[in-house]
Amino acid sequence: MRISEFHEAVTRGDFEQVKLQLSTDRTLINCRKDGLTPLHQACFHGHIDIVEYLLKNGADINARDTNQGYTTLMFAAIRGNHRVTTLINNFLEKAEVDYYTQSSVPTRLRLTSHLADGLYSLISCPNVTPVKIFLLLDPDPKNVTIVSSLLDHCTLVVNVLDDLLDKFFNPHQTHEALALKFHLLACCLRKVREYLTSDAQPRVGGESGIEKRDSQLTIAPRLLSLIRIFLRGGDPHGLPIGQEKFLRQTLLSFPHHESTLWKHVVNQVSGVQPGYSPTSLSVIDQAIKGQGPTVMVFGDEPSYYCTTCGDGQPVKIMLCRECKEVGYCSVTCQRLHWFTHKKFCRILKGKCCW
Repeated sequence: MRISEFHEAVTRGDFEQVKLQLSTDRTLINCRKDGLTPLHQACFHGHIDIVEYLLKNGADINARDTNQGYTTLMFAAIRGNHRVTTLINNFLEKAEVDYYTQSSVPTRLRLTSHLADGLYSLISCPNVTPVKIFLLLDPDPKNVTIVSSLLDHCTLVVNVLDDLLDKFFNPHQTHEALALKFHLLACCLRKVREYLTSDAQPRVGGESGIEKRDSQLTIAPRLLSLIRIFLRGGDPHGLPIGQEKFLRQTLLSFPHHESTLWKHVVNQVSGVQPGYSPTSLSVIDQAIKGQGPTVMVFGDEPSYYCTTCGDGQPVKIMLCRECKEVGYCSVTCQRLHWFTHKKFCRILKGKCCW
């Protein structure tokens, strides 16, 4: 009876009931009904919050239904639940990161439990936009998260990410999408380390060509100038040139040029002039999770992503009132981007009227 109730809660998307029942009986995590596990049901019905919760609590990601042998990923793909397939494709077991907390691990790779939790949270974030990563590392001081603990340990975290890349790209275990993601995260942290230790580090209010800090912006107290360098738009339509250059350099430094996925990404990016679409971010994002960061379609409705940080569903995106061409997930992201968007807003408004 309890198995049926649990499966029914998963099927209808009752997140609170799922948590309640699982907290009282941990054996329900992989219990089967009609040959299906709860994870199969959550993937099929597109309940991404329940999928994530089940995975974090030990659900078998490789489970196959006993009727036709379908995996949980197949169940998500059959129904076109793209965000769920992204989550499944990029899932990393917590044990892979917790391994680096063991005393037997070399000092250059050894994490504290707190840092391991922060790194796992960063890796689990589906948004690979560099600006988003910077904002996670350097949030509003009033809203410090576990990821922000990584900011003062960049070298150690980079070493671990490089080691994970090697683990997931070898003859015995190759996951090209995760390997590319590890490399991108490592490059972002290297950039942060370089920025924070540089003698020529620009200061807010004093950097050339960049305005003084918005007094209402409390986010990114240490990385604001770096974020603005990445966001600064270029001709013809204000796409972020700094971020584009960084991502192209990131692709060039990927250590496994024999990767089929890497070759596909490079072939797509190399034919596009910086400042035009598709951006390197959209191509890399598609490679890692099979979707693009600008506009996607779920069902019949387009899903816009934040121009500043790349966040999207289930976050509500507010389009610019003037040009209707860019959107933001929050007032903070709108303020962060305004210094460059104000130069292109009229151009974009005219573009949509052509």
